[in-house]
Amino acid sequence: MLVNVKKDQPKIAIGLLSYLPAFHKFAAAQQEYAWYQADSKRDLLLWQDEATHHMTALVGIEEAYHTIVVRLIVVGAEVPRNRRRAVRQVVLDALQQQYPNQVIMGTMTTQKMITRWRQQDHG
Repeated sequence: MLVNVKKDQPKIAIGLLSYLPAFHKFAAAQQEYAWYQADSKRDLLLWQDEATHHMTALVGIEEAYHTIVVRLIVVGAEVPRNRRRAVRQVVLDALQQQYPNQVIMGTMTTQKMITRWRQQDHG
């Protein structure tokens, strides 16, 4: 289940952001978190695992021109490597359900993942 990161509870989001190489340093992860919070068209969504109820993934999105741009997606270390792709697929499925009338797109960094997701669902 996707849940919004609450503005007064950034620790989980910043922790997950720190798994990405660009945000290994705490200050960089904090800055990225603040960037999402600074604009109502951007959002960080946590994925809550239905079995464990742990927050195991994070997706950063931006609404633009009737699309949802996936700017980042990160799966936590507690998810085994062989399950991470499946978790990303489920997160993207949930994102499409949350925004049924908008097209899900990626950035230069995330588009390959979005394409794989589409091919799995529609290919």
